Amino acid sequence: MNKKVSDMYLAGALKASGIEILEVDRTNERRQEFIFKEGPNTVWILEDGQVAKVEYADLDQIEMAYRCGKLMVSAEDYANGLRSVKNMLYDK
Repeated sequence: MNKKVSDMYLAGALKASGIEILEVDRTNERRQEFIFKEGPNTVWILEDGQVAKVEYADLDQIEMAYRCGKLMVSAEDYANGLRSVKNMLYDK
């Protein structure tokens, strides 16, 4: 099942993790949502002081890692993901 995300910074982190954005739901002009494709995702998280590769992570697991400060993406990938998300918001 695909996941809807309205948090721009989470969307940038998911994009930076290589997760595909299918579309932007603009039904509510005040709270647009990014729709991410669920699939076999591989991400890196910080676990017990070690970086661990997590294969087949679902989007809820990745969101939890992000919210706990454990999702690992490079600063450059995050900046590019955030820039991409912002561009999608302002392109109509």
